[in-house]
Formats: sequence, structure tokens, C-alpha cells
Amino acid sequence: MTGELHDELAGLGQLEIKKASTAEHAAEVLREIILSGQLPQGQPLREMSLATSLDVSRNTVREAIRVLAREGLVTHSPHKGAVVTRLTQRDVADIFRVRRTVELAGVEALPGAPDEDLAPIADATAALEAAAARPGWAAVIDADRRFHESIVDLVCSPRLSRFYDAIQAELRLCMSIVDRRNEEREPLVAEHQQLLALILARDVARCTELMVHQLAKAEQMLLGVVAKDAP
Repeated sequence: MTGELHDELAGLGQLEIKKASTAEHAAEVLREIILSGQLPQGQPLREMSLATSLDVSRNTVREAIRVLAREGLVTHSPHKGAVVTRLTQRDVADIFRVRRTVELAGVEALPGAPDEDLAPIADATAALEAAAARPGWAAVIDADRRFHESIVDLVCSPRLSRFYDAIQAELRLCMSIVDRRNEEREPLVAEHQQLLALILARDVARCTELMVHQLAKAEQMLLGVVAKDAP
């Protein structure tokens, strides 16, 4: 009897793992569709239509939507159900308040950081330079994200790094509505190169000053975009 029970439980465990992986895959697909701007902010998410498009069950779509809701990418509206989150100016200001607090903590950790912990920042800068020379913005934005995440990692706090990672989806959502058709890449690359030089020199004061300036500029740009996109 014990052996039979063990076999039954093992089978149930495999089913749960398969179900979870399917929901996570559906969430991954929906996440990229949202962050690419294909589903605009405020767009209702119809379970039946999504289930048909993704070739999964409605329950799988429902679980995927719950995952995205925890990330802040989806909001439940009383009248529309689940919709793609529409970020407000207050949301943007709050995201950058968190970014300043967390990223500057990484800069403050520079004096005690071993050289090998600075390597990911240099790697992200190189990736940004390479991405800026190619068409498209996805790789540029990804390299920028890795750059700033690597600065936060200097604190050596897994919990802080996870917390910072949690706001990245919301930040990318906000940036998905930025019109980059005429935006030049050279200033962005130059700013990161300047930051990297100060980081490698462990110049906390000047690095802090430059980062505060860059974050303020990015915040103002996104505040303007959100205001323009508001219904």
C-alpha cells in the first residue's frame, strides 16, 4: 500500500510541475508581448482569446495573468477585468525613488567591493556599446538593465537584488511606450562609459553625482511620456 501511495503522489507531483511550467511559459510569452508594446497599456486581456492564441487552457491563462499581476504588469479593473497596467506619473516617480535609493546604495558599496564584482558592470557596458551599433532597441535596453542591476549587486544582498529586480518589469513597461525612432544612442553609451570609469576608479562622490543626474533626466523624460500617453 505504501508503495502504491508513493507512486500516486509521484505522479501528481509530475502533473503539478507540468502545469506550473505551462503557466510560466504562457506568462513569459504574455510578458514579452506586453513589454514590446504589442499590447498597449490599458488593453483588456480576454482569457478565451488569449487561450486560443497561445493554444493553452483558460486556467493556464488565468494563472499566467496572476503571475503578471504580481509583477505589476497587469491590473484587475472592476469593469474590464484584467488589463495591461497603465502607469501614472506617480508610479514613475515612485519607481525612480526606489531606483535612487537602491542604486546609490550600490555605489556606496564601491570601496569594499572586490575587483571581480566590478567585471559584470564592465561587461554590461561592452554589451551596450555593441548593441548600440546594431538596429533595434531591445538589446540596448537589456544591456542597460544589466548595467544597473550589477551596480545593485555590489551591496551583496540577495534580498535587495530581488527587490530591485521586481521593479524592472514596471520600468520596462513604462519604457515600452517611448518613441525611440529619432533617439540617438551615442549620449546613452557615453553616459555609461563615464559611469564605468568612475566605478573602476572607485570615485564614490563623482559617481553618485553623475548617477543622480542621469536618473533625474530619465525620470523627467518618462514622466513626460506618461503624461502624453494618459487617457
